[in-house]
Amino acid sequence: MESSRSNVLDDYADLIRQKSFKDKEVLNLCENLGKSLKDNSNNQVRKFYDGLRTIARRGDRVDPYVQLTLYKSRVMYSSARRGGINSQLRDFLVKSLNVILAKEQKGMPKALQDFAEYFEAVYGYYYCYTPKENR
Repeated sequence: MESSRSNVLDDYADLIRQKSFKDKEVLNLCENLGKSLKDNSNNQVRKFYDGLRTIARRGDRVDPYVQLTLYKSRVMYSSARRGGINSQLRDFLVKSLNVILAKEQKGMPKALQDFAEYFEAVYGYYYCYTPKENR
């Protein structure tokens, strides 16, 4: 099962480098990505979802490069901790953040908002497929 999880992340990474988070092909991966994150606790996924939404809401009032770089370090820290996020969630977030961080400064807020909305869809599928004991 691990290989199918890796494949969906690999497909996702390839697509987001070439297309937007709102492209039909990328959107079609939401359900499989959500399923691939089901081994994470709801608290962990919700914490990172809420953190990203907070950064996206701030929009142009903060430097998105700085905020996303700090957010990425929190992702890495959590994945290294016992009881933190697993490699699937880490890779999903890091691959997404790397695409946003590679954009020009003026394009970052739009890409960030698009990813925040994409993450919301993935989170919905994650919640649907997560065993009740992980919620």
